Amino acid sequence: MRIGNKILVFIAGFCLPAVVLVSYCLGYWFDHRVEQLRQDNVQHELTNVQQQFHIDLDRLSFLTNIYASPLSRVDGDLLESIESSWRESAISANLHWFILQGGQLQSVLANTSSIALPTQQEIARAVLAADKPQLAGAYLAGNVGLVVTAVAVAPEEFVLLVRQLSAQDLLEYAQVPLVTQVQMSSSNLATAKDYVGFVPIPSLLKNTPLYLQVQFSTEPFQEVKLDLDWVSVGIILLGVLIVALGYIWLRAGLLKPFKSMMKQLALVDPTASVYRPVSGEGNAELEVLASRVNSLLARIYQ
Repeated sequence: MRIGNKILVFIAGFCLPAVVLVSYCLGYWFDHRVEQLRQDNVQHELTNVQQQFHIDLDRLSFLTNIYASPLSRVDGDLLESIESSWRESAISANLHWFILQGGQLQSVLANTSSIALPTQQEIARAVLAADKPQLAGAYLAGNVGLVVTAVAVAPEEFVLLVRQLSAQDLLEYAQVPLVTQVQMSSSNLATAKDYVGFVPIPSLLKNTPLYLQVQFSTEPFQEVKLDLDWVSVGIILLGVLIVALGYIWLRAGLLKPFKSMMKQLALVDPTASVYRPVSGEGNAELEVLASRVNSLLARIYQ
């Protein structure tokens, strides 16, 4: 096999596969790093959602402690004054006050409660069954999530603050660009393709665990993977270009001078009275070889 063909085989059989293999390994490594980044962000966001929920729960508990004593003791004009100031406050939306007496919830501060009566009864039973001076937890009524805080003001008498969590309220616990939806759920089962995470939260009912189901967006990570694919293609094309330039350089610096020298040797006539010296221009090795050939021809012609 000629030297030129061997070089072509070396390039096609070794160099180009090596470039493709290295590019594939780099792409796989990048995808692995992106997946690790996604998992780290998901875990960080789940922790953040859980912390924000507990902060919200602590705020409601603090608010309940402030209002519990006045609501359980006052009536008449003072209650109307508290009611008026409560309505004017910016925090009164989706918040409902109740007083638990005789196993029944009574709405106070004239807030129109959208909580169904069976739900109110179950909340009342859960508060009484807990038998604690203070209680805070989540409750799932159908598809509606509730946060309940209760403070005891007398034996078997409590003041309750119930907050109804809308979809927007739940989404505010998370970073919107990364999370598309947050909802309360009683199950933590999901497939690997759902891009869903679950955060355990305190439940008002002892034997009913609750979770915040966090739905993540895949667009940021898909965009990164798309960019990495173009980088891989660019690396492959750059590697092919470098190999092509190397072949052109070898062809000009080695193959052409060697081919020229072989043509000169083919034109040597052993029967001639004089000989034409062979030229080995192109690189040092061919010059040495041409010098040795010329010395041999000189001896033969002598």
